[in-house]
Amino acid sequence: MKLANLNVVSIDIYRVFPLIYVIEKPNKLKERFRFLGNSEHLLRKCKAAEKNAEKRTIDYIENIGLLRIDVHGSWRPTHHELLKISKAIKFPVRHVVPLVAKSQKNISIEGVLDFPIRGNVEVKIFPFGSCILHLKSALQGKFTVDTLIRFANGEDIVIDSPFFGKLDFEEFFEKLRDAVIYSLYTFDAQEDAKIALSDTRHFTHIISSDPLSMHENIREIYGLVTLSPDWASVDLNVAKEEVGFSLGKAEEDIIIIGERGAMAYTPNLKGTKPRRAFRESIVESIETAQAQYESLKIFKQRFKLLPVESESKFLDFLTTLSISLNPYYTVEKLLPRPSWKKYYGWTIEKIGFRKIYDIVIDEFLKSILDLVEGKARVKIVLSNLNKLNIPKVSSAISSVFG
Repeated sequence: MKLANLNVVSIDIYRVFPLIYVIEKPNKLKERFRFLGNSEHLLRKCKAAEKNAEKRTIDYIENIGLLRIDVHGSWRPTHHELLKISKAIKFPVRHVVPLVAKSQKNISIEGVLDFPIRGNVEVKIFPFGSCILHLKSALQGKFTVDTLIRFANGEDIVIDSPFFGKLDFEEFFEKLRDAVIYSLYTFDAQEDAKIALSDTRHFTHIISSDPLSMHENIREIYGLVTLSPDWASVDLNVAKEEVGFSLGKAEEDIIIIGERGAMAYTPNLKGTKPRRAFRESIVESIETAQAQYESLKIFKQRFKLLPVESESKFLDFLTTLSISLNPYYTVEKLLPRPSWKKYYGWTIEKIGFRKIYDIVIDEFLKSILDLVEGKARVKIVLSNLNKLNIPKVSSAISSVFG
């Protein structure tokens, strides 16, 4: 069967970039955002936000909107798990729970169809040092595979927003990144904080009257996940290997997560609340993995910035690397739903996160032997991490420190 059109519900397109200085040099943050660089202050704000809805709104992002701590709802179990471990190691662990700003003004996306598509913007700041910029669009129409690939790749797309005017795809995301940086950082730090954006990634949600089949439509699925314009001519074995298998709950569901993006076909959940919760599970779990990954990728740069003479900052960096950026611990303890664990686990396999984490944690712990001399509290926290059997970290502590 050759699919001519797919009935698409939404495409979320996003870019990720690390937030340098957040942990290492919070003095580079504007006064109102200094709490992001102080794990104890951050923890207090998260506790207050959980108890009082009015205290969830903590600030704003320029040209986007109010910034809220997302400690309620789905993220609440993650928040409580981090509170427990903070208490156990006697030092506050930097939150995985994001701070979210959603624009209340619609944007217009031109170049996909003959008429503009409505969309909106969402910014997620992860306190461990990453930011995700979301372009969310409610398509509600029929699209060819080629059109969807071109859209997700940003080809010939113009975005007309009330805050930036008309910009092409790349310029729009750069403006969004700059809006975050100008909001967070002092003037002298803004240019250095403009770390490159990640590749475009996407989540495409499809509900089609024409059923999708992993057997008959493997090339189309390959194209949607990889954003390859040459999908129609790809070797079938290559397509099958790249796509892998479906993570769907029901037989007719098709959920594929790849390095560049994810696709979900959910005919049995049309128009229901479970469909929304299901979509949230995929997006949130993939986002968490990508945000951690981007923060970890600049590990060496971040370590050079670390004021090692500051015991508190050193501990903050140590616990962030050991817990908040740990893909083993995240999938084991920090995700609130079984579905989040599944989608997160598949994502970290696709992007090779575990392999990179193994290298980083080994290099880091070996490099700090001389730095912990005379730092009594660091030794206590290392000992407590060891006792908690934190995956990869406890064994590495034992092998390096005995």
